[in-house]
Amino acid sequence: MKADYGLYIGYGGPVICDPTAAIGNNVNLSQFVTIGSNEGRKVAVIGDNVYIGPSVSVIEDVTIGDNVTVGAGSVVTR
Repeated sequence: MKADYGLYIGYGGPVICDPTAAIGNNVNLSQFVTIGSNEGRKVAVIGDNVYIGPSVSVIEDVTIGDNVTVGAGSVVTR
């Protein structure tokens, strides 16, 4: 069984991530990304080989599948 790991945070910019978020293998987070929720709700599940562009907000109980690109400035709520 091969272990795939890897999280890349680009540019050393600020990234805010709720500690209960599930982040898959080989994920690339650009600067100014926020992954969280309001009022203690469930947080996002992010699949493998995902690129999240600059200034993206992933809010609430969202599932982002494998091999997905989320464009810059997006607000993902479902």
